[in-house]
Amino acid sequence: MEIGYKGIFDEGRFFIDAEAYLNKYKNFIAQANMNVPNTAVADSIPYALYNKSKQSPYRMWTNSQTEVNNYGGSLGLTYTEKGYVANANVTYAKLKMSDKEDGLEDGFNTPSWTLNVSVAKERILKHAGAGISWKWQSSYYWQSFLVNGDVDAYSTLDAQVSYMFDNINCKAKLGAGNLLNKYYYSFLGGPAIGGMYYLTLTYGIR
Repeated sequence: MEIGYKGIFDEGRFFIDAEAYLNKYKNFIAQANMNVPNTAVADSIPYALYNKSKQSPYRMWTNSQTEVNNYGGSLGLTYTEKGYVANANVTYAKLKMSDKEDGLEDGFNTPSWTLNVSVAKERILKHAGAGISWKWQSSYYWQSFLVNGDVDAYSTLDAQVSYMFDNINCKAKLGAGNLLNKYYYSFLGGPAIGGMYYLTLTYGIR
């Protein structure tokens, strides 16, 4: 089930985009950890199950006997005034099993909250423009075959300035992702992400 709304106000300067959804699953596909004893001798199997060195770890996909609900929503706002464009959006996402949990790993791996805010203008001066954006996401629990654990909340600041050479139809952009170079992990088992800085030149053929 999904419901949404879009609206334009203030003579086209203010735009709203909102939605909410709910999904219900039966026989949801999830993962389970298995331990296979490294023996075919019947009376040795119980001993092997108590000794991890006598086992082979194995992960399998199976259907959950638990009802699973996935729900969330988002709200986006855009305002335009004198060439400036301001955007803000927030997203919520949740996956929840019923009380009869069966111990399976759903691997949803999605933060509950994500927030983005940005302001930009194509031409602040005659030839120059700029934009800045900020992103934040909440902490969440990560599940995978390599590692399980909490991913810390983090925020990043991105910025860009541009200059248009109208006489040669060329635009230069200087920008940065994670401008403050504050390292963070977007998922467990992956690399730490720092700042990325770039300079691009774009030439248009008239």
